[in-house]
Amino acid sequence: MVRISFKKLKEQGNICNNPITRGKLVTKLKNYKKADGGSLMMWDSHDSEPLQELVVLCHLHHPSLISLLAAGIRPRMLVMELASKGSLDRLLQQDKASLTRTLQHRIALHVADGLRYLHSAMIIYRDLKPHNVLLFTLYPNAAIIAKIADYGIAQYCCRMGIKTSEGTPGFRAPEVARGNVIYNQQADVYSFGLLLHDIWTTGNRIIEGLRFPNEFDELAIQGKLPDPIKEYGCAPWPMVEKLIKECLKENPQERPTSAQVFDVLNSAELICLMRHILIPKNIIVECMVATNPNSKSATLWLGCGNTEKGQLSFFDLNTERYSYEEVTDSRILCLALVHLPAEKESWIVCGTQSGDLLVINAEDETKRHTLEKMTDSITCLYCNSFAKQRFSYAAFSDSNIIAVAVDTALFIAKKNSPVVEVWDKKTEKLCELIDCVHFLK
Repeated sequence: MVRISFKKLKEQGNICNNPITRGKLVTKLKNYKKADGGSLMMWDSHDSEPLQELVVLCHLHHPSLISLLAAGIRPRMLVMELASKGSLDRLLQQDKASLTRTLQHRIALHVADGLRYLHSAMIIYRDLKPHNVLLFTLYPNAAIIAKIADYGIAQYCCRMGIKTSEGTPGFRAPEVARGNVIYNQQADVYSFGLLLHDIWTTGNRIIEGLRFPNEFDELAIQGKLPDPIKEYGCAPWPMVEKLIKECLKENPQERPTSAQVFDVLNSAELICLMRHILIPKNIIVECMVATNPNSKSATLWLGCGNTEKGQLSFFDLNTERYSYEEVTDSRILCLALVHLPAEKESWIVCGTQSGDLLVINAEDETKRHTLEKMTDSITCLYCNSFAKQRFSYAAFSDSNIIAVAVDTALFIAKKNSPVVEVWDKKTEKLCELIDCVHFLK
């Protein structure tokens, strides 16, 4: 703790009004800007919430929780960290365009981290909402972005739970809203599910709630939230959507713990996974390749089949149109996309279990031809494009041969042979022999 002279602060003009207010405070929350930043909160002597907050803050120290810097007696005040970017609620109202997918994830992750710390200390927060999430920066890679604030109604919880009804309508769990029901930390998890929905949809639910306040609380209690994708046009986010549904389960025991919520948010899959796509059950996918990003449509090519036939499947990610065709008499084990800048075309190269190399035009499937048959199964293919040199190459191999396709030529090196064969891909004729021994002398 440090000693701060309130009189000197007033004389120096270091106190300024802040639009953030607290319901039971006589005066507005005021900001005290000093070297390390801080906010001053004054309260009426009959108000017990700040005293409750002081008790909680004195025992909590975590990067995702607002820290207490000092406490005053005359006048009664708390000095806490100053969040330079204001509350999440204000961001959702005034600058939602800056709320990128990465920033959404980081804010949710930091709040979940703070919530699990509170729960590990046997504290129920009971008022989790955008207004009580303070932002310190909007830089996604910063160590500290969001912190939980306002512990006026936070309460220590015994194993049996607590019974008092608290929280803000529209942001509370059903067991809290009912009143006269024992609940525990899982009520905070429900509120986090609502918060996560608001972060994903950039606060659209809250805007609608201002117009229909009665329905706002009732729908939140029932967990009947607008679909982010259908109602608000949000980009798909499968794992977040699943996590929200888990958090909003009516039975508190079926909800994940705050520690489990943090683990899900901290997984790489959550930020990277964009969509689940179902394919027919009779298709066993061996390999797949995506079309060039510059292509007119976003498509996937899937290789599959068995020892008697090889199937090449086509899936349009935009329309979800699906088709497949038997293209060879052996299972397809690997695929590669070869883009020819000079010809402005892309080709799908299929390597099969029997050693066949089938090349199919990605735009016109009727255009296809075969390359020289390998002596063993082709287990992998590799393609690399050189934009500046305007040529591409693809490599494939088995136990006896290595082949590299460079633009219009195919280079083949056979086991125990110092000679590299150069074949023309279009005419499929041998056009040159390269003696590697000569280069090594």
